[in-house]
Amino acid sequence: MADKILIVTGHPDSIGRIPEVLPYRHFDTHYTWECEPLSPYPLGVGGATGGTFSDGTVMICGGRQGSLKEVESACYILTRESRDFVPGGQLATPRYLAASTIVYGATLMITGGLQKKDER
Repeated sequence: MADKILIVTGHPDSIGRIPEVLPYRHFDTHYTWECEPLSPYPLGVGGATGGTFSDGTVMICGGRQGSLKEVESACYILTRESRDFVPGGQLATPRYLAASTIVYGATLMITGGLQKKDER
């Protein structure tokens, strides 16, 4: 079981680019809001999706820029060692509000979502 929760992206863009790492606790205990510093997420987007691979690497893809309402296809990777988001490829179809899951510990499967900037 994971012992931390990573929160990345959201609106407004001024705070949505600042990732937070929170300790995971069962609901019957008290939360402590101690955040580990990470570099800001490269894009000011909401509705991105992603997952954590079995080696601890995080991949986040897509999203929609709030002010421009442009739908993104970019993916970014965060490793335990770097603590920085680095380019990690592109989605074949730009999308936001999609769902994702890690398959076999090494594949990020993304499904659904919206593709056009005027769909919402």
